[in-house]
Amino acid sequence: MLTNKYITILDEAEALTAALDSAPQSSLVVVFPDKVDSAIAIIESRKSKMSL
Repeated sequence: MLTNKYITILDEAEALTAALDSAPQSSLVVVFPDKVDSAIAIIESRKSKMSL
């Protein structure tokens, strides 16, 4: 039986970080951010850490 797990994170940066942290390797994470520049900065910083 599938168990659905939902969490609510109101802070956009925290929500994006949590989504990226919980996503399996090579999976697709879709976001619709209000603060696009901030979301891009978070994703870019993680990308540079992954290539190390």
